[in-house]
Amino acid sequence: MKKIFFSLCLACLIVGMAFAEDYPTRSVRLVVPYAPGGANDVLARLIGDKLSERLRQPVVIDNRLGGGGNVGTAMVAKSTPDGYTVLFVPTSFGSNQSLYAKLAYDTLRDFAGVCWVANGSGALVVHPGLGTSSVKELVALARAKPGELNYASSGVGTGPHLRGELLRKATGIDIVHITYKGTNPALMDLMAGRISLAFTDLFLTVPYAKAGKLKVLAVIGQTRATEFPDVPTMTEAGVPGFETAQWFGIVAPSATPRELVRRLNAEIVRVVQMAEVKNRMLSLGVEPVGSSPEEFDAHIRAEVEKWARVIKEVGISLSE
Repeated sequence: MKKIFFSLCLACLIVGMAFAEDYPTRSVRLVVPYAPGGANDVLARLIGDKLSERLRQPVVIDNRLGGGGNVGTAMVAKSTPDGYTVLFVPTSFGSNQSLYAKLAYDTLRDFAGVCWVANGSGALVVHPGLGTSSVKELVALARAKPGELNYASSGVGTGPHLRGELLRKATGIDIVHITYKGTNPALMDLMAGRISLAFTDLFLTVPYAKAGKLKVLAVIGQTRATEFPDVPTMTEAGVPGFETAQWFGIVAPSATPRELVRRLNAEIVRVVQMAEVKNRMLSLGVEPVGSSPEEFDAHIRAEVEKWARVIKEVGISLSE
C-alpha cells in the first residue's frame, strides 16, 4: 500500500514538473490594482517587459483600480489558479486585511507569495508655496489653521492615507483627507497648490523636487534617502512611528500549483537580478530584492500582523 501511495505521489510530482516546464503556452496577466502612472504600475511594467522575454509569452499589465486596491485583488483571488493571472502588490496588501471590516478575500488564505520584488521609500512632501521648511513648521501651521490644510492619497486605506492618519494621531493636528483615483492626479493637484501635503513614493517625488515643484520635508524609513541626504527621517523630524518600509511583490491565487509558483519565481528573480533592471530600480530610489516564495510568504504574514497593531492603535476601520 505504501508503495502504491509513493508511486502516486511521484507520478503527480512528475506530471506537475512537466506542466511547469511547458508553462506558459499563452499570455500571462499581471494585475495592478491601482491606476497607471503610480509606483506599482511603473515597477510592474518594468518587471513585466523583461518577464515577457524570459517566458517568451506576453505579460499583459491589467490595471484594475478601486476600493483601495481591493477590486483588483478580489478579482485575482477568484481567478483560475493556473499561473496565468497573478497580482502585483504593494505595502497596502498587508494592511487591508485589518483595515476593512468586510473583504471579498482573505490575504493569508487566498494568496501565495511568488516573489518579493523590491523595497522602496516614501516621503512627506508639501507645495513650496505653503511656506514650511520642516515637519515642525508644518505641524505648527496646521495647529494654527485647524481644518484648513489637506492631504492627498490615491484612495481610502492606501499607504498615503494610513500615514496621513498616523501623522494626525501622532501630532494632534486637524488636516483633511482628499482622495484621488491615482497617484499622478494627486501629485498634479499638489504641484498646482490645490493640496497642501501628501505622503508619496520617493521615486515619483525626485524629479519634481529637483525641479522645485515640490518640497520634501522628511522621508519614511529608518535611514535617510540617498537622493536627499540632508532631509531627515520622520523620526529625526520628531514624529516616530513611520519606520515601516514600502515594499512591492507578486502573488498568485493560493491554489496555484507549487511547481508553477516556483517556475514564475525563478524567472522573476532572474529579471530582478538583471543589471538593466537593477540600475533602473536604483535610479528610481527602489532597492531590488528577489526572494523565494517562502520568504515572501513569511514577509506578508509579518506585515499583516504589524499593520493590524498599527490600525488598531490609530483606530481606523473601513467598510468595503
